[in-house]
Amino acid sequence: MLTAAQADDRESHEIWKYFQAKFTKVGELGKFVPFFKNMTKIALQKCIAQNVFLVEYRHISGMLFDEDKNQVPFIDELRLIREIIDEL
Repeated sequence: MLTAAQADDRESHEIWKYFQAKFTKVGELGKFVPFFKNMTKIALQKCIAQNVFLVEYRHISGMLFDEDKNQVPFIDELRLIREIIDEL
């Protein structure tokens, strides 16, 4: 729970100290191919359900990894994203 002073202080980094460790722990999950595919598909399905017609998709290439922690090649990332779109 934030205090009034913390809520009013937009520069307070103290607020995020508690969350940073949690973000670090789960941050890698979104880069693991099965999770990436599932999360992206769900996000796009929710956009479709809400009649969102334009989605700007931002993705940093070279960050996805497979079951063996091997980096997924760029062309395979593109194929994966295309696969997700085709499944919709």
